[in-house]
Amino acid sequence: MLGGSLALSPVFADEGTPPTLPAEGTEQLSVAPDTVISSDTPLSKLLADLEMQDHPQMQPLVPLALSDMAFGPMQPDPEGYFAAPATAPVGARIPVQLPYDDRRSADNLVLIDPDLPDTAMTSPSGRNTHRIHDHELVHRRAADTPGIYELRLRRWANFDRRVMARSQIELFDIEIDMQVPEEVGTREEFAIYLNPVMDGHLVIVPSDRDPENLVNENTRRDNLVEDADGPGLFTRTAPRSSGDYEVRFHFNPSPRWSEQTGRAGRLMARAPLRVVDAAEGEQAEPDADKLAELEAQIEALSENLDQVTLAQAEAIRDEIAALGLPALGLVVELLDRQQISPQLFFALTAPQPPAQWGATQASAQGLPAGSGSGATDLQQPQMQVADANYHVTGVASDDVLNIRSGPGAETVILGLLPPDATGISVTGETAQAQDGGIWWQIAEPTLPGGLGWVNARFLAPTEPGAAPPATDTADASPPTHAMPPMRVTGISANEVLYLRAAPSGHAPIVGMLPPDADDLVVTGMTQQSGGTDWVEVQHPQSPDGYGWADGAYLVAMQDQSETPGAGEVAHAFTQAPGLDPIDPMELENQIAQILHHAQDTVMGPGAGLSPLTKSIVAVQSHDGRLPSVRYHLTHAYAEATVTAGGATGLVSLVELRRFNLGPARHAQVVAEHGAENAAPPEVFGEGPHLIWRFALQGLRGVDAVILSAARGEIDMPEEDCLGFHCLMAQSIIPHMADWQMQPAVQAPEFRPSYDELWQGGPSSPAVLDMLALHNGLAEAEAGRDDARWRAFEWREGAGDGTPFVDVIIETGLAQDAGAEVVLRDTDLMDDELQTIWYRLGAVAGEQGAEIWPGQASEKWPDRR
Repeated sequence: MLGGSLALSPVFADEGTPPTLPAEGTEQLSVAPDTVISSDTPLSKLLADLEMQDHPQMQPLVPLALSDMAFGPMQPDPEGYFAAPATAPVGARIPVQLPYDDRRSADNLVLIDPDLPDTAMTSPSGRNTHRIHDHELVHRRAADTPGIYELRLRRWANFDRRVMARSQIELFDIEIDMQVPEEVGTREEFAIYLNPVMDGHLVIVPSDRDPENLVNENTRRDNLVEDADGPGLFTRTAPRSSGDYEVRFHFNPSPRWSEQTGRAGRLMARAPLRVVDAAEGEQAEPDADKLAELEAQIEALSENLDQVTLAQAEAIRDEIAALGLPALGLVVELLDRQQISPQLFFALTAPQPPAQWGATQASAQGLPAGSGSGATDLQQPQMQVADANYHVTGVASDDVLNIRSGPGAETVILGLLPPDATGISVTGETAQAQDGGIWWQIAEPTLPGGLGWVNARFLAPTEPGAAPPATDTADASPPTHAMPPMRVTGISANEVLYLRAAPSGHAPIVGMLPPDADDLVVTGMTQQSGGTDWVEVQHPQSPDGYGWADGAYLVAMQDQSETPGAGEVAHAFTQAPGLDPIDPMELENQIAQILHHAQDTVMGPGAGLSPLTKSIVAVQSHDGRLPSVRYHLTHAYAEATVTAGGATGLVSLVELRRFNLGPARHAQVVAEHGAENAAPPEVFGEGPHLIWRFALQGLRGVDAVILSAARGEIDMPEEDCLGFHCLMAQSIIPHMADWQMQPAVQAPEFRPSYDELWQGGPSSPAVLDMLALHNGLAEAEAGRDDARWRAFEWREGAGDGTPFVDVIIETGLAQDAGAEVVLRDTDLMDDELQTIWYRLGAVAGEQGAEIWPGQASEKWPDRR
């Protein structure tokens, strides 16, 4: 027995619409019983095959893939950079075509809340996760809840940071059909039917668990359901204890940016499951004869599709519902073996589409029903009807605009408007739907009751002076309010921004603004029309002194800021609470005193030290060395003005923490061998735990000049060494990643300006430079000191001070004189890899240092 239902429900399809395209601005089209369908459309062929013209209650046959049956028509953005569906189901992977020629691998495309500013999700990880990588087709995961969202194509180069194009997508709800056994035994494996299959997790939880309480990340990973076309059978194991449970399917929450993208996780389907003791839960074997008979019937229908009647299809649906999951498993198996047509499969098993939620009871899975539309929805209100001065806009030529009984895609369709419809009368009544979209009421004599509702995104004024309906909702027409002066942005140097007589792309042009126009006075009047946010601007050349501009190309003057100078950036980073400033010139002199000056170079000692290596050497020159120590360094970039002419460059920001592990090592030796057999504490090293901050920049042939430095002592070390407590006496590096170790080799040869060996083993700066040389992060140049590090990859705007490199160095933790280092490089400019880990251990040998290298990597969360 099933926890859901396969009973047929009345379903309709819209006039003249291919089965792969839903209605513009709505979720799925429907067809009236007396509809005349063109004989050459795919829908008409399928309907004719099943003799369905006279049976509109039969489920329309649609292609198997969710993407084919659910997405709206592809529509280009106004600038022609990309094309995306006008509508899409929640949770889907939305295809986006990118035909523009000037693609750059670091251009990024986000699907985001349209109310968020253009600066949202512009951190390095936000940009890198959504890069397009020169692909002509990319996909973006839709939000979990219905509503209006915005695709933004952004460029974030050093001197070119802008939103190149944007387009809105309306997401509609879907129903996911989930069928489970009514009763299973403890620890019994059983099958669950799910259709369609989308990204999420399928779990068994106690029935009284809060639906909003998602399971933890590990449980989600173990119960993952991955995107696929059509239906799927999934095996789960019943809990150990008997009782009442529920099987639930949730959309997975986004690991990042859940608020910005609307992906916080959502319960999409649920069904009750009773778990009994294994002895009680023994299930009767499915009737093999009935399954064999069902298989023969389905194959016969699929082979003679042109002779299928409605009664035959209904009878088979009833048999599938009666036999339960074994029958669904059989149908899925037949589909996999291509012994049943995808069209017939959907006719027999397709769940009820969301367009009908409002007209029927809530689904068996417990999802909320739509708002519904009873007889009161069709009664004509008493109100004054406005002039017929609007037309349909933004609807594809092969699509229609639905007229509904109420404001929202869940209400009943009353009529259809062709894509070129004109003379549409709006009543002045507006409302905000549950998904946040704005709907306008129109008057149409052919409708039942004479009135209906349409999505306001797809109406535009025909006459220049036509004003849209007034509304009480904030999203439809915000009241006048004071706004700061604005400037034009995102317009090419050879183009202008048009001012129009009304908030519409069809209104006459009354003025033009150059691409560098600023100090624009805005009236505070804004209006959304056709998916565009329009802003009224004062303009002396327009006939009445005002004009309407596309708000996407206007930003407040207060948002424009100059890049700070290198000194300002440096001091802002180092002047942190609890840190004392250190004179950079005095520190440079201390460093020079412990370095070895190369006689064959005109540069001073240490000119080739990298920011990370120089930071270690600087601490050693100021605070000395310790026998047992752990370093934790982070590296970030900050963008700064570096010349009087305003040119910008990068400043390296390094934070170094040095932890004295001498006391911990002494305590470990005492515990293992006794106090009488342990050396005094001072032999293990005495000294405070330190924190340093350095701001460094390459200047005049020196790779890392200290611009500013500060020092402090750490009283209570935190557990911040990449997830491990920083005072652990044992080595933490072997446990940080799933390492792929390589055979031992000789260390690369180079000529460091610092002491390469200390206490018989490689020094801390030396083991770090060895790692860089071995992995191609640095090179040793003949006749020059030190390992010459290559600059870390520019993260297309990573100059916001966010660290993207971590280094851990451990020395003096083993019996032999050696050192070990790990470098983690994250937020990579790569479509698949998010993080690369480099590891290297080194000991001194007779022929020079011997090293043991290793690597590991992590993919971006949406690629795992």
